[in-house]
Amino acid sequence: MLFLRCFLPPAIVRSTLGAMAVLAIQVTLSAVADPAHAQRRAAPLTEPASKERMNLNTVGIVAGKADSTFLSAVEDLTTVLDDGDNLRVLAILGKGAAQNVRDTLFLRNMDMGVTQANILAYFKKTGELGGNVESRLVFIAKLFNEEVHVVAGSGVNELRDLAGKTVSFGETGSGTELTARLVFESLKIDVKPVSLGVPDALAAIRKGEIAATVLLTGKPSGALEKLRAQGGELKLLSIPFEEALEQDYLPTRLTHADYPDLIAEGETVETIAVPAVLAAYNWPQGTDRYRRLAKFVDAFFTKFPELKKEPRHPKWREVNLLADVPGWQRFPAAKQWLDANGPAKRAPEPATAAAGGAAAQKKTFEQFLAAQRKAGAPGVPQSPAAQQAMFQKFLEFMATQNGGQAADAPAAAPGAATRSGGQAAPAGPRLW
Repeated sequence: MLFLRCFLPPAIVRSTLGAMAVLAIQVTLSAVADPAHAQRRAAPLTEPASKERMNLNTVGIVAGKADSTFLSAVEDLTTVLDDGDNLRVLAILGKGAAQNVRDTLFLRNMDMGVTQANILAYFKKTGELGGNVESRLVFIAKLFNEEVHVVAGSGVNELRDLAGKTVSFGETGSGTELTARLVFESLKIDVKPVSLGVPDALAAIRKGEIAATVLLTGKPSGALEKLRAQGGELKLLSIPFEEALEQDYLPTRLTHADYPDLIAEGETVETIAVPAVLAAYNWPQGTDRYRRLAKFVDAFFTKFPELKKEPRHPKWREVNLLADVPGWQRFPAAKQWLDANGPAKRAPEPATAAAGGAAAQKKTFEQFLAAQRKAGAPGVPQSPAAQQAMFQKFLEFMATQNGGQAADAPAAAPGAATRSGGQAAPAGPRLW
């Protein structure tokens, strides 16, 4: 104020002081007219009430590395489902299918993780997480499939030719390594595993240092698309869908359209796919963490159609929320939502009216399998995984008959059901 009086003419000083007084009066009147607004501006975000509000409906999902399909899918969930303080989804970098399960079970404030369907078989075999892992780890939804690629060099024509040879199982701790070990052990093919990244493994095959490499990824893989153009006699090997693989894998195939440089036109390479799974800790009903997961399930399933639209990851278009995962128990709130809001609970849309909803189709499909089995028809799938794979192909066929509209997902619904069901994990050491 002294500065104004010393260096400015009196008239300007009086004008400036008058403006400042008017501004002060306006601020005061504003606070009187809207005290709540003034209080909100004054309240720091670090106060206990704000912290409680921000944390009330937050869930965490451990995904994959920065370039993984796992992380891309979870980032889509954060974009579509985040709703301010009503629901916040945190995407967290992960280190692979096995570590994501450990993190889901043991890390504080980690509710879910993206992993692979065969992970339960792995932990049951190792016993690392105890004997009741299947009651503590449940699934919310089966996600997309990732195909197993086995790339081999000259002198190898089929998978069993790799017996006794050196094969790269991918990087240590990766989903590829876990799946490769399980597949070769299940098929009783004894190889010498090494751990190499894809570029190094492909270079080692060309030099004759190793016989083959395994890669678990969604087709088509950019790393494999131009192999033949780079020189060297490389090929994709078929993986036979034997009984030992039926519990945890799905039969699929790679085609010329997927890899024109590796597969001749008109030919196919039979292989297997590993379903990705959105897994969760099986919180007991009535707990705060169960409530959060139920809230997430309601938002996820209700807004699921948005995930199948561009610019979301194209793998979302493969997801069928009704699909089961053999050997897994579904999270009770997810099962209740599907029971209450699935296609069988609403009027069929014109595109699917003739065929009914997917739930009705599945019942009819199961009746058909039972009749075929009773009649002794050959080729009837026996395992739950093989039956699920055939049912998925049936749904895809029906979609082509109904103008491309697959009856594979529930419509948006107002809320989640709250009936009890399923056996929750014991609270045990997981108290947060």
